[in-house]
Amino acid sequence: MTNRKFSLLFFLCLSFGLLAMDAPEKKKGILVFEDALVDAVRDNNFDEASRLLCGDAGSDYIQQEGKKAFLLAVKKKNKKIMHLLLAHGDEKKLLAAKTKKYTVLELAQKKKNPEILQLITTLMKKQTKSDFPQVFFSPGIQDYLKNLIANEKKSIKIAMYWFFDNYLAKQIEDRLMKNVKIKLIYDQGCFSNIPQFLCDKGALVKKWTQDKGLMHHKFWIFGKNIDDKQLVAVGSYNATGAAEKTNCENIVILDDKEVIKKFLKQFEYLWKTPTEKLKKRKRFLKPVKN
Repeated sequence: MTNRKFSLLFFLCLSFGLLAMDAPEKKKGILVFEDALVDAVRDNNFDEASRLLCGDAGSDYIQQEGKKAFLLAVKKKNKKIMHLLLAHGDEKKLLAAKTKKYTVLELAQKKKNPEILQLITTLMKKQTKSDFPQVFFSPGIQDYLKNLIANEKKSIKIAMYWFFDNYLAKQIEDRLMKNVKIKLIYDQGCFSNIPQFLCDKGALVKKWTQDKGLMHHKFWIFGKNIDDKQLVAVGSYNATGAAEKTNCENIVILDDKEVIKKFLKQFEYLWKTPTEKLKKRKRFLKPVKN
């Protein structure tokens, strides 16, 4: 091998080596920055958090991450640092942050701080558009449905082929505790225990047992929701983990009164068709996990 060829080969190997090292180094830098920012939030050190976020590294970091620090600021009830993070970061991503147990909204509710709760609620309402129709594709449908459920003040009627989504089931349970009336009809091919769980919590639930075909609908009718409107959410989206995380799915949100009347008529037809009505059990079942 000539010296020229050897030099070229050496240069290429060195270049590829540096490229391979770049991603881990960048990731390591983000983690170091995150630790520093989280420490500043934990110490309620606004000046240090501001200094970190105003730098070049802070700008890159907050657009990609920032959720951990934002959740901690909510937990620490530090409204000033929350505003700082929101000013520098992606508001939508920060509001969608979750711990293992709680969403941002649930964490704010748990901390029982009126100012923090009002801030989160106001921002979430701003994120939730009030112009219809709206179209959503997975992933992301689950969070929007969760917001619609959380906004409901009167009733939710659900026709769902399969229901395996523990996250949405817990949100429905919360509405049941707020005296929102829930009706669910699902197909007999769904072997999830979530329908029984919701029945035990107070929902009216029926299993479609007709042999002539599947109850293959996937729609939600909300009685009094955004701007106190009736809404219908309909599409290919089953309430399952695969629909949110793996499949290509869609859902359309409509506020057209004539369209909603037709969906209500279809739901009443399904409800009045001879089916199996679930009975409330003394011992509650826990919903299955996705």
